[in-house]
Amino acid sequence: MIDLNKREIFAISLFFGIILIGEIGLWYYKVINPPKFEVLKKPNYERVIEENVNKFKKVSLNNASYEELLEIPGIGPTLAKRIIENRPYRSIEDLKKVKGIGEKKFQILKNYFEP
Repeated sequence: MIDLNKREIFAISLFFGIILIGEIGLWYYKVINPPKFEVLKKPNYERVIEENVNKFKKVSLNNASYEELLEIPGIGPTLAKRIIENRPYRSIEDLKKVKGIGEKKFQILKNYFEP
């Protein structure tokens, strides 16, 4: 059998006592008094996009400056530079040819531009 002195027994008892108290605390937190979260509904993204579009004036793909492109939500410095480099555009759909603009991003950005 294992031979333990009083100090070792006390240390082991203390260790398991702390673990037990922690487990009781977790159980209380999860079962007896769980946090109350309000279920948040996902926003209607189409409505949010329409609201944002109404705040900004539409800009021309071929004439917009670098600064004007940066003001459009979803366009950062790199994407603005790529848009300018790929000019001229014949239609808004040509925006899909820019690296970094896929179908999803195009659906968001098309409302900010005019031909």
